[in-house]
Amino acid sequence: MPGQGTVFFDRDCGFCQRSVGIVRALDWLRAFRFVPLQSDEASALGLKESENLSQMVFARQQRRWGGWRAVKRILFRLPIVYAGLAALLAAPAVWPALTLPAVALLLLIGLSLSPLCNPAGDALYRWIARNRHRLPGSTCSLENR
Repeated sequence: MPGQGTVFFDRDCGFCQRSVGIVRALDWLRAFRFVPLQSDEASALGLKESENLSQMVFARQQRRWGGWRAVKRILFRLPIVYAGLAALLAAPAVWPALTLPAVALLLLIGLSLSPLCNPAGDALYRWIARNRHRLPGSTCSLENR
């Protein structure tokens, strides 16, 4: 598919597999291909297993983003994100009592996805990546990584 992006992920990590499963389910426009970091394709791009198993990588048109910035790029390509934002924008018109909460949530989402919050997003992503083996239901083993 033209314009399709590639999501590289750790195929041996249950948390990563579940995350990919969620994105697949929400990828209504088939905007993504999913490729394990342990593949020949990832190696050919120079995505070394030992360096990148700690983060998801998103690649599109000769560019690559890792970690939090990959998550943001993926979110911006999911139609449900825009539907949710449209619902938040419409909420005050339907239920006026939601005006302040809806506006506050829109501002929070906008700020969190802006470049201003990249340092905080990067730190949060690194924390989750380091602790993913402790998350409920995770089958991830971080040994030898």
